[in-house]
Amino acid sequence: MTATRDWTCPVSRAARVLGDECTLLVLRDLALGPRRFGQLLGSAAGNTRMLSGRLRRLTDAGILERRPVHGRPPGVEYALTEMGRDLLPAIAVLRTFGERWLPRWCDPLGD
Repeated sequence: MTATRDWTCPVSRAARVLGDECTLLVLRDLALGPRRFGQLLGSAAGNTRMLSGRLRRLTDAGILERRPVHGRPPGVEYALTEMGRDLLPAIAVLRTFGERWLPRWCDPLGD
């Protein structure tokens, strides 16, 4: 038996875009302002391939925008769009939940 996704459900659609730890941590970091790729690497635990994929997916979904950075060295930075900024209250709720219910000294899933 295969499960079917209910795309009429807004929670299901949001989870499809946001449903992993790396994505949520990137959004947390971008809440502080635009960041370059290297500044976001800590959110992806140093995995450049994973981070590239997440940034591309979030940009394609309209949650992030890529902006050129002129200077030395030239490059791009990522920033939250209006849609991305609308996610910040959800990030704040996750922070509050983690602070209240998940002690900082243990992995809540035991991984």
